[in-house]
Amino acid sequence: SLFETIYHAYKNQMYAIAHGILKDESLAEDAVQEALLGIAKQISIFREMPEDKLKAYVCITAKNTALNIYKKEEKHKKKIKEKY
Repeated sequence: SLFETIYHAYKNQMYAIAHGILKDESLAEDAVQEALLGIAKQISIFREMPEDKLKAYVCITAKNTALNIYKKEEKHKKKIKEKY
C-alpha cells in the first residue's frame, strides 16, 4: 500500500529529524508515530504527489510534530519547576 511505502521509505529519516529536536528516543518515536498517523488520515492526497514533494511533506510533518511535542514538554517542565 502507499502508506507502507511511505513508512518504509521515510521512517528512519523522520526519526532522525524528531530525535534531533527532542533529544529523547521515546519522544522521537512518539513524534514519528503521531506524524505517521496524520499522514495515514490524509493518505489520498499523496497518491498523485511527486516524490520530491512527498518527501518534503513527510519531513516537515515529522519536524512540526516533534516541535509540538517539544513545546508540550517544555510547558510541563516549567509547571513542575513552578510547583516546587
